[in-house]
Amino acid sequence: MNTVRILICATFALLVAALVHSYTSKDPGTAKQTTVEKVNQDLSIRELRQELESLKLENQRKRNLYSSSPIYNNPFPSDYSSPTLIPSNLNNANPAFVNPLAQNTATVAQPSGEMIDKLAEQAKEIAHLKALQAAANAENDMLNQEAEIIQGEILNDEPPVDAARAAVIANALVMATVQVYDPASGILVLDLVRPQNISPGQILGIRRGDTGGIIGRINMGRMENMIGYADPIAESFFGDIDIQAGDAIIVAP
Repeated sequence: MNTVRILICATFALLVAALVHSYTSKDPGTAKQTTVEKVNQDLSIRELRQELESLKLENQRKRNLYSSSPIYNNPFPSDYSSPTLIPSNLNNANPAFVNPLAQNTATVAQPSGEMIDKLAEQAKEIAHLKALQAAANAENDMLNQEAEIIQGEILNDEPPVDAARAAVIANALVMATVQVYDPASGILVLDLVRPQNISPGQILGIRRGDTGGIIGRINMGRMENMIGYADPIAESFFGDIDIQAGDAIIVAP
């Protein structure tokens, strides 16, 4: 609107200037120049009028466009007490539009009873698995301790003898006694005491003294006339084969 007023004022000023110039100019020598200037002024006025008409048409087109828009149909309530930026009928014109000023009535979904029960069951199962894991770890620790004890016993020169087993060995009946042993030939000759209780191929133990343990084992061979022959089992001795005359041959427990 300010542009239109400026153009009107400029046109009016040109008209006034042209009239004043035409009446005040009295020099005959300048008549031809005055006519040319008047023609130029008429052309300028015509161009200004055409531009003014174009601006009027453009302003009218914009007013028609704005008036047809739904957002300007009812921009304010009738009482003008609380103007709103977004008219109520805009949601009807565009269903996809979401009014940012509208109150959010959505509620947060609450867990159902079934979901709560499932969560409780999962918590119990997790606690049970943790208890099983703790028990397994404790059992594994115990097995490791037992393995260390057994390994220590194996590494000793002489494994520990249980008191009850030692008593059985000490009270075992003598089946034969060592008569002679030749380490070079490996021949072991025995004096049989109870030949009826032993047989060829039987594995017997060698006891030294009444309270000592078994120092090794033999494989019983041929027996005749209360004389027996046997072969020492090298891997049953703790170290070198050590057999002496008088060592007792017993049934090892």
